[in-house]
Amino acid sequence: MNKPVAAILLTLFIGGCGKGGGSGEEVAVPQGTIAHQMPIPGLQETQRLCAQCHALPNPSQHHPAAWPGIVARMESHMIANKRPTPNQMEREAILGYLQSGWQK
Repeated sequence: MNKPVAAILLTLFIGGCGKGGGSGEEVAVPQGTIAHQMPIPGLQETQRLCAQCHALPNPSQHHPAAWPGIVARMESHMIANKRPTPNQMEREAILGYLQSGWQK
């Protein structure tokens, strides 16, 4: 099993074992745990670049096919507001992160 999948599964497992009992409460991954140490591909780039203007987007907010157009529109806002924009590798990482969270 690759590391990103293992991190997501471990995070889901930890979240399922919280006090919430399935009530939908968000459960933070404790600092120093394996899941906390395993990076989620694209999350760091999304935090650094997207959150300079707004709260982090929820990847399941849009269908994966919609994200490239949304990211392009956000980049035009970044340029207009003289904010740092992602390079090609960062853009691909951001899109990968945003497109990976789709829930039917």
